[in-house]
Amino acid sequence: MRAAAAKPDYAKPQIEIAAAYLKGWGVEESRDEALRLLRAAASLATPDDLCEMSHQIEYEVAGSDPWPEGMREAETWYRRAAEQGYATGQFNLGEMYSKGEGGLQKNYELAKFWFSKAAEGGDFPPTEYALRAYWDEQQSKSK
Repeated sequence: MRAAAAKPDYAKPQIEIAAAYLKGWGVEESRDEALRLLRAAASLATPDDLCEMSHQIEYEVAGSDPWPEGMREAETWYRRAAEQGYATGQFNLGEMYSKGEGGLQKNYELAKFWFSKAAEGGDFPPTEYALRAYWDEQQSKSK
């Protein structure tokens, strides 16, 4: 907690301490405290930081134990990164639309939009896979 208190104007220490609270590393596990720290870090975060924060919630915590409030925050942070042109944020937002996560309704058109935006920025192999999966699913629906 000292790093976050000593450097409240830096996102990285807050993100790292939030990870400790999410996983119970040296502190009592607390999603509330982790989310408080991540929300504070979000205003200072780079697009890469935003994706890291979202990833912590989406995959390392919520993937095994549903956490609607955390998933809504993850969607917000992925969206901020995506809207800044960050391919990882665009891809992950597309994934959330394709699965209906983070309070979003499943929407394959929006998923395709975000996957396509991620692919526009250059070589982003997961996007190619996601677009193929989207295409295959659309083809199976039309049969």
